[in-house]
Amino acid sequence: MNESRVTCPVCSGTPRVLVALTHPMMRQFTLELLDRDHGCWSAVALGCADPVEAMRALSPDLVVLDAATFRTCQCGGGCGYPCKRMVVVGPEPDSAYRSAVLDGGAGGWVARDDVAEQLSDAMRMALGCTHRTCPPAPAERALSSHPKRSSVARPDAANSSRADDRVVPQRKEPL
Repeated sequence: MNESRVTCPVCSGTPRVLVALTHPMMRQFTLELLDRDHGCWSAVALGCADPVEAMRALSPDLVVLDAATFRTCQCGGGCGYPCKRMVVVGPEPDSAYRSAVLDGGAGGWVARDDVAEQLSDAMRMALGCTHRTCPPAPAERALSSHPKRSSVARPDAANSSRADDRVVPQRKEPL
């Protein structure tokens, strides 16, 4: 049963996450959530620096950013970073916001009000992980062959079998 952990792109590595949220309290909350739920991940917060420059300089495996920043990076026009490796925190739980972001290629979308409940799932999905915890508990590894239901929005690319549509984080040093 340990086989599912070895083949998981998240649990087999140390994903690096850039938290590029503009609101300081939301940024701090997200870092605390990452520390609590994903202690095996490496995270860095971006304060007032330019998120586009930070994405280029740090080459994170995943970026958590605001909807406004995502619009700057959309379609590779602004930042050259793959949109499918971005999880967007939107202003409110509105299906129009969610659809616009996912149609724009984002790896996930979570309303600001739902970050505590849904951000972890959205990040794991954008990275290609199917477990509920990092690393998965033994009982969960045994069940990992069964698809998990989630209320987190994700694009079809997350289910793609094309290698360039999947995010496979490499084991890297902390940021």
